[in-house]
Amino acid sequence: MTRRDTGAAPASVGRDLIIAAEPLFFPTPPLRGEAIHQSDKSSPVLPPTVTVREMEVLLDRLAIEMEAMGRKAVVLVPIYDRLEGAIVRRLREDAVLDSARARVRRLKGRTAVR
Repeated sequence: MTRRDTGAAPASVGRDLIIAAEPLFFPTPPLRGEAIHQSDKSSPVLPPTVTVREMEVLLDRLAIEMEAMGRKAVVLVPIYDRLEGAIVRRLREDAVLDSARARVRRLKGRTAVR
């Protein structure tokens, strides 16, 4: 019988090491049968349940990590760009949805007057 890996860190590992080993913002891999959110075949995107505030916090953490890495942080630039772009897209989507809701409210007001 093989030992099943539960994903838990060994008891001898300190809390700081466990935190450092966690990914910055990548979602957990999907379980068998779950859909993967992808904009194309090679670039996963954040699921719609992630809020703009959460993305901002992740961007802050990534920026701190990049600052600590110095010149080596150049490898994280594409991740930073992608996360920053995701924030801009989500804010744009929210603005469009707000505009659509306002339009519906105006339409309902106009039809009630007739």
